[in-house]
Amino acid sequence: MIHVLWILLVIWGDDLSFTHLS
Repeated sequence: MIHVLWILLVIWGDDLSFTHLS
């Protein structure tokens, strides 16, 4: 489940980009 952790890390690290997409 390392890929899942990586995705979460990327999302959390790219919070600004995530909110921009929403």
